[in-house]
Amino acid sequence: MNSLENELMLDPKQVQRFKSAILERGTYEEVSELTEISVSTLKRICAGKTDPKLSDVVKIAKITNKNLNDLIYGDTREQQIEAVKSFVSALNGIDEDTDEAYRTIIWQLSGLYKEDIQALSTQVQALKSYREKQRASERASLRSAYISHLINEQTVAANKIKQELIESYGFSEEELSGAEIEYEVIAEKKKAEREKRKRLEEAEELNKALGWNKHPKSQQ
Repeated sequence: MNSLENELMLDPKQVQRFKSAILERGTYEEVSELTEISVSTLKRICAGKTDPKLSDVVKIAKITNKNLNDLIYGDTREQQIEAVKSFVSALNGIDEDTDEAYRTIIWQLSGLYKEDIQALSTQVQALKSYREKQRASERASLRSAYISHLINEQTVAANKIKQELIESYGFSEEELSGAEIEYEVIAEKKKAEREKRKRLEEAEELNKALGWNKHPKSQQ
């Protein structure tokens, strides 16, 4: 075994727990069909060459009727603590409160029945979908505000929004400064000018219809 394979190996006891659970349930092909995890991934998990995703572990625990806590962490509290630490570290925690929330979620999962985990999975997917739609809406609205400030030549406000779009919404400098954005600004300016002319023409027509543009005759 080369050095790269050694680096990829998981804790041998953990690998053995996954391997025993999978092969006690059936062949790799049978478990793959039940979990929708590829055969190659299952084999790599059992060989200790890949760290299984939490979602995959949940699926394996479900179809093998194994306790999620035991399957992931083993029997000792020390193993549990180390596993949670590793998981949180891999998430690149944003802040202390968020890290603690991750720990709590992972720890509490171990005491849930499979039906609870399935229900929780549905709720998490729904929340994720909602947040993605909300973020997409926020992203589009903020970009529109950025273009509006450019049109009105409000440089300070535009630069502030531009920074937020880059830092929080994944835009690149080129996307917000390139030819495409310039073309869009010009197009929006022309559109605004057309709308302004249209409003002026409508106002003039209304004034004519009401006679407001006629000067009253001088009284004798």
